Amino acid sequence: MNQQTRISDKSLARLIADADKVLERNTPVADEEWWQDFRAAMLELQERRREELK
Repeated sequence: MNQQTRISDKSLARLIADADKVLERNTPVADEEWWQDFRAAMLELQERRREELK
């Protein structure tokens, strides 16, 4: 299971939006630091893809 699958741009945008929703909830169930890190990683990936297209 070492095969990598590329996340589509649409899925990437959806993952970022989902992370935003979780962080907005402000519940103890959500590990806020994990979700902030996840969101930051997805944003970084999105930005790198944009740079590749230039």
